[in-house]
Amino acid sequence: MSYEGFHDIAQQLLLKLDELYSDHLNIEDSELSDGVLTLTTLNLQKIIISRQSPVKEIWVATPAGGVHFRWDAEKKGWFDKKHQALEAYINQSVNLT
Repeated sequence: MSYEGFHDIAQQLLLKLDELYSDHLNIEDSELSDGVLTLTTLNLQKIIISRQSPVKEIWVATPAGGVHFRWDAEKKGWFDKKHQALEAYINQSVNLT
């Protein structure tokens, strides 16, 4: 995948997640700026989702740790090394924090 292709897909993801989580019951605030989406939970913990262009990954940092996700063109989604979907990981993190 080209750099431009990655950037477009990653930006679409961040916009989608910002819209999805801005109204989530467990999210106090969401802020998207320069390829980084920061979600603040009701108990003021942070979930940071960032575009990592040099390695073409999305990195998710939660109070429990960090996970890297890569685009799978065949499945049309973002998955970690254990084949967990990015959205499932974030949903779990939002509900557990």
